[in-house]
Amino acid sequence: MNQRLEDGDLFERSQAQWLRKHLPLYEEIWSEFIGHDKQGLPRQSYATQGHDVKERHDMFCQSHYSMALFLHLFDVSTRETVTYIRTEPIKPLTSDVYLGLTRRTSTFLALIGQVCDMVEAIASALRANHIRVPIAKFMTERNQAIHAARIPMGMNYAGLYFARIALKDNVPGYRNRIAWGAVDAREYKYAEDWFEETRRDLIRTIADGVLPIVKQNCQKEFTSPKTTTSSFDLFTSTSRESSTYYAPISGAMSPPSTFA
Repeated sequence: MNQRLEDGDLFERSQAQWLRKHLPLYEEIWSEFIGHDKQGLPRQSYATQGHDVKERHDMFCQSHYSMALFLHLFDVSTRETVTYIRTEPIKPLTSDVYLGLTRRTSTFLALIGQVCDMVEAIASALRANHIRVPIAKFMTERNQAIHAARIPMGMNYAGLYFARIALKDNVPGYRNRIAWGAVDAREYKYAEDWFEETRRDLIRTIADGVLPIVKQNCQKEFTSPKTTTSSFDLFTSTSRESSTYYAPISGAMSPPSTFA
């Protein structure tokens, strides 16, 4: 039973065009290995294949969905920030401008981390560490910037810039909180360039570098005969906690009452 994104939850339905444009394999992977049962849960279940497969499939469903959601938020948020930098007067660097730019940059870095965390979770669910390789650069850059004593931001005659600490290979580990202060002041990257290049590169990396590997490993890990019963219903919890302990997946934003 093939499903289209229009059969998914609110995010998948409303952003189907974005997903198809930026993450072409998302729909194919989702339809084959996740799906939507119109009750807020995945259509596909591997629970009858054993507890380990069930748990890893649950993790995969949640992480695959959240990776796309966070990447969409990253795309929209970063575009808005680049537009702001290009169109709003940011000089002189007043307190309001400084705090606003710091907030936007923190959001930029946090969303990179959330996307990368979901890729790491997918790699764990599929028992394929090499899925992490394409996003290692982004996680390193994000860590080096966000764990610094403060965001390495400055301004010169041409505009807002960031020290290249987040882009240098020879800087000590990201926990060196003063390393960016020692970077040559001539080595910097302008904010709009860093934001825009990272936005394009991260989306392209997920689409072309991560999802093809995810598809290959799904075919290896989830090829056993499937059921179409929610995986949350086929195992009885060993504790007193309800099976609804697990977060809803592939439909987390869409209550069942919205479906006919």
